[in-house]
Order: sequence, then structure tokens, then C-alpha cells
Amino acid sequence: MTQILHNPPPGFDTLSIDEQIDYVHTLWQKISAKPSAITVPNWHLNTLETRLSDYRDTPEEGKTWDEVREEILKKLDQT
Repeated sequence: MTQILHNPPPGFDTLSIDEQIDYVHTLWQKISAKPSAITVPNWHLNTLETRLSDYRDTPEEGKTWDEVREEILKKLDQT
């Protein structure tokens, strides 16, 4: 049976931002509790394949997690 869902649900807009984040977090916890029910869209798989292929072709252009993390932290410090 298909239900009509309101987006956002009634009362959501009256919540504070912190409460909205908690609400969404709780929803995600419920969804992610059943990982086998979550399907990965084909376009995600295609994007991963493309990126992996690019990395295999030119691994020297890739960055380590430490390098990426450092760049992110620097950008956050600038804001």
C-alpha cells in the first residue's frame, strides 16, 4: 500500500535546526539498520568504476587520505 508522504512531515519546519538534524539522523539510523535493503544505484557504481579506472591509469595524480584531510582542514580554518 502506497502512502502519501508530506515533505517535510507536519511540524518539521517548527523544529529548531538541531532538532531537525536529530530527526534526520534518527531516520537514517532506522534506514541503515537494514543495509541489505539499501540498493546502490547503477550510476553510483559507474562513477566508482570510472574513478577507479582513472586512478589505475594515473595513480600519481591521486592523493592520500592524509593529504585530502589536510586540505579540508586548511579550508575550514579559512572560513
